[in-house]
Amino acid sequence: MKNALMIVNRRKPNTAAICENMERLLRERGVECAVFSPDEYSPEALAKYPPMEVIFAIGGDGTYLFTARTLHGLNIPIVGINAGRLGFLMEINPENIEIIIDKILGGKAKYIRRMMLDVEVRRGDNIIAHFEALNEAVISRGAAVSRMVDIDLRVSDEPLSRYRADGVIVCTSTGSTAYNLSAGGPVLLPGLEGFVITPICAHTLGVRPIVMSGDKEIELRNCTADLGVILSIDGQEHKELLTDDVIIVRKFPHPVQMYYFGDSKFFETLREKLGWKL
Repeated sequence: MKNALMIVNRRKPNTAAICENMERLLRERGVECAVFSPDEYSPEALAKYPPMEVIFAIGGDGTYLFTARTLHGLNIPIVGINAGRLGFLMEINPENIEIIIDKILGGKAKYIRRMMLDVEVRRGDNIIAHFEALNEAVISRGAAVSRMVDIDLRVSDEPLSRYRADGVIVCTSTGSTAYNLSAGGPVLLPGLEGFVITPICAHTLGVRPIVMSGDKEIELRNCTADLGVILSIDGQEHKELLTDDVIIVRKFPHPVQMYYFGDSKFFETLREKLGWKL
């Protein structure tokens, strides 16, 4: 490996020291670095550098989500360095950076391909917006949190349900430990290619989350009679919806390559970060 890209959340107070240490360790091993914050990054800026072979996302889970959505097309591994708090996506703590760098350079690092969402917004016969998401797509009231939404759900052209709820989450296995978990949805193991559809505070007690395979096409129609309904992508991109707008969610054809410690480490992370006890 000769070239590494770093995406750094400079707003976190400890990322400057982490980045400086990583640059030193990589350059001592003959690896050149290109460093950008999410605000600084652009394809034009990256084009001035040689082709990258690995991406380090340094910050919290939000930094990883930005990196995955923006740079998954490079088709190179993304390694998360945790400078935040919970950090489900940022599996590597700063004190282990040198060990991980040597594993990567020695060809001993393991990666897993994780499914992304392909999200399309249709208004009448027109596609008015298109997104990719690593964690989830959420339909909710946005600022009007005290009012419900009405969402019709179809799965591969088969009617399933109408949700009257504070919102609806469609997430990947990666996103199952994010908003979905807070809303009472199940945790899926990393690497499972599937969707979880989780209503947020549904008005009917019988409405529960549902898990389905990644080959399904999910259609959500906004039947809410007034304005103020928002589609949120990974909590970072947003689109206001009108009545009868349709959101189509599919498996994105190109997965993200993520550094992976194995299922045992994932279970340890659940116990440690969620306070699960044996």
